[in-house]
Amino acid sequence: MMNFAALALTLLVAAPSFAANADWPIRKTEWSATDEKSFGDFITAIANSGCRNVDACLKSPANPYRGTDSPNWKFNSDCGRFPYLLRTYFAWKNGLPMSVTAGVAPVDGLGKDIRYSPKGNYVTRRYDVIPQAGRPINGM
Repeated sequence: MMNFAALALTLLVAAPSFAANADWPIRKTEWSATDEKSFGDFITAIANSGCRNVDACLKSPANPYRGTDSPNWKFNSDCGRFPYLLRTYFAWKNGLPMSVTAGVAPVDGLGKDIRYSPKGNYVTRRYDVIPQAGRPINGM
């Protein structure tokens, strides 16, 4: 099983690749249902944009935060890390902690292998990474 603390720390260390010299002020200590919906809308807009690579996706008009990024930034990721990059980026732009799923269970309570839950899964546990107050994310 993946160590989520290690994953979150890796994401925070990797964050400076697109957040160089930028603070990550945390305005909320956890994600609300509204934040999760907004993240879903963000992902849907990116997916529907027709972009062909990570850099194009985050520089496309589908990204409402693109105007706050330096035009010199180059975004890149492999397909396995892309969802984490998007979640980290969204969290950073919205003053949220980086939050990853640390546990799931099947919606219908059936099945032993959650990869094949007929009705999907729901999050049972989260791991939130909250930097120390006043400390820039790239200082970690």
